[in-house]
Amino acid sequence: AIGSVTFCACAAFPIAPLDVHQIYPNFAGWCCLPGSVALFTSILEDRQRKIYVSIATCVIVIVGLGVLHPNCVISLFIYGTAYLIMTFWKQQDKKSVPNMKPLIQTAAVVGVMLTIWVALLDSAIFSTVTSFLWEWTIPATNALESTFLFGYTYGQPQWLFAIIVYIGFFYCLRSKQTKWVSLAFVLFSVIFFINASGDPLLKKIFAGYWYTDPERTAACAAIAAIPCASVGLHQIIVLMQRVFARFATRFTRISIPVTASVIALAALLAFVQICYSPQQPFSSDASSMGFRTYDLNTKSILQNRTYFTDQEKNFVEEAKSTIPEDATVLNLPYDGSVLAFSVNDMQNLYYKTTAGANESSESELIRTNLYNIATNDDVHQAVKSINAQYVMLLDRGDESQFNSIVWGTPGDPDWQGFSITEDTEGFELILEQDDLRLYKICD
Repeated sequence: AIGSVTFCACAAFPIAPLDVHQIYPNFAGWCCLPGSVALFTSILEDRQRKIYVSIATCVIVIVGLGVLHPNCVISLFIYGTAYLIMTFWKQQDKKSVPNMKPLIQTAAVVGVMLTIWVALLDSAIFSTVTSFLWEWTIPATNALESTFLFGYTYGQPQWLFAIIVYIGFFYCLRSKQTKWVSLAFVLFSVIFFINASGDPLLKKIFAGYWYTDPERTAACAAIAAIPCASVGLHQIIVLMQRVFARFATRFTRISIPVTASVIALAALLAFVQICYSPQQPFSSDASSMGFRTYDLNTKSILQNRTYFTDQEKNFVEEAKSTIPEDATVLNLPYDGSVLAFSVNDMQNLYYKTTAGANESSESELIRTNLYNIATNDDVHQAVKSINAQYVMLLDRGDESQFNSIVWGTPGDPDWQGFSITEDTEGFELILEQDDLRLYKICD
């Protein structure tokens, strides 16, 4: 019951990926990760299980996570390391086990794991991922605060969630059976902290497997925090029940089991209200839904946002009926037309995404000089080589107020090639509706 209300309590996961971007495969991998960790630990705990069954099961889990996204396997790798290390130290009090044995075992496992970690950084499987550098960096003090108080990339701390997590963290740390849960949380928190504040080399070493993307490393830390939050909330409920039990003898007509259940239910409902309700009486900083509500609202304010309206959707449908299916349509993705690919199934758009790596020389010429097609032979040849015959421009709104969280900045000079009007030589106006335009490129 507690796990069912804590798993979405952190703003970083799983709610954030549903708001920040579309559902990438690593999102599914993260959802499978806790089950994979539980299966891995159960295999190590069950000494009676046949070895070939255990190996086959582990291979299936690793391959399954790897198919979803390889960095999910790296996350499992970290959980496995934390579990193995704590397994060694669980036995240190036994007289038959020398004090040095767990230390030697830990050193050996850490050495092997670090060797594998470093070796895979530039391997064929991971090199394209680990070589990507996300530019987002914040001062070390801010990164430390964000890490400890679960502000992550949002800057606002989740105070109440943090308190509950650390109650569970220290409780898990006290038990030999659950120390590994606390250790895993520490490891992922360190990864996020260094990713947020480190230099490029440290970012690559610690967070390269997640594209040095702060959203991804924050999600990993959030997933590791949820077991601690569940334990912490459980301890709060148990404490409340114990306090009640001390005074219960004074009230003979009160049913202790019923009241204990009411206390548990009240605590769960209070947690849901505090960590999920987008409308907080004191502050939305304590609410994961509060973060998401704010984020979604800022992305849909009509005065400072480019969005895809019903009018634009209908205009695109009309344009589709005019344009031959084999003709490429040039578009400025920031004006909302990038959504025409998914919403209107407009397959012949040239810019189906807002950004991309390894851009072709033709794309660069089009972005920067398309409006010069009548006088620039290179631009004309670039357009001809991709069979581009039309240019579609939707309403960009007030670019001076444009919010660059998702789409970027359309006023950037790199996209000045789309500064096309009815008077621009080389283009014939085919369709128009308010600020919406469809041009045919003249031969």
